[in-house]
Amino acid sequence: MIRDIEPDRADDRTWIAELYEREWRPLTRVAYLLTNSRPTAEEIVQDAFVRLQASRTRVLNPGAYLRTVVVNACRDVHRHQAVVDRNPLPPPEPVRAEHDGSVADSTPQPQLLEPLAPAETLPLSADV
Repeated sequence: MIRDIEPDRADDRTWIAELYEREWRPLTRVAYLLTNSRPTAEEIVQDAFVRLQASRTRVLNPGAYLRTVVVNACRDVHRHQAVVDRNPLPPPEPVRAEHDGSVADSTPQPQLLEPLAPAETLPLSADV
């Protein structure tokens, strides 16, 4: 149900704005129900509108087209998550200190907590 775009329709930007006002909220609800993430749902809906606007053909039923794009994008999110779940990243290796090969510790070293000498505490000035 797609045919070539009409030349006068290609320049008319108001139809996409009207369609956006009418369809954004219901499409976002559908995407949220399928992804359980508001930011992901909003991104999917935005991408669907961008895809519709960038299309070089005229869609006879843009609401149905957008809904189909949104549902398919939500499926892609679930497929991607399934792949990530099947192939988890290995845990990061501990950071090794270069001087003695021991594992770096987050506890402060006593020599770092000692007071600084007066020469080390002088403020820096712009004219130095």
